[in-house]
Amino acid sequence: MIIPRSFFQMVQMSLGYRNSLDSLMLTPVQRITRYQLLLREITKSLDKAGDQERLKLVQEAFEVANRVCNHANDMMIAGRIQGFPVSPIEIKTCDFNQL
Repeated sequence: MIIPRSFFQMVQMSLGYRNSLDSLMLTPVQRITRYQLLLREITKSLDKAGDQERLKLVQEAFEVANRVCNHANDMMIAGRIQGFPVSPIEIKTCDFNQL
């Protein structure tokens, strides 16, 4: 039996979740890379099919997904740096259109 050490562990136990909060938080971040891979595969298929109109749209979506993925990786690395000067306000005001 696990003795709860924090609020989150108590919630985890009360809800019967096996995964920790850390693992639940990681899942959405991993999903970002999966979207990028999916869009790349769709791009290949549309190119083979010769569907130039849709290919252009999916290529644009892939480029955005790639920038978001790179930004997420950068923020994960920055989060590991002690004393990194980013406040939650700066993150909330980030212009994702400029990524």
